[in-house]
Amino acid sequence: EEKARLWQRLVRMYPSYEDYQKRTDREIPVILLDPSE
Repeated sequence: EEKARLWQRLVRMYPSYEDYQKRTDREIPVILLDPSE
């Protein structure tokens, strides 16, 4: 799944996100933005 792949990349860049996810019941959204032309 794309979200799982992006989440792992995000956690490598910001390790504290993984700790926060473990402490909350809600799912943290992952949003991918593309620059406009």
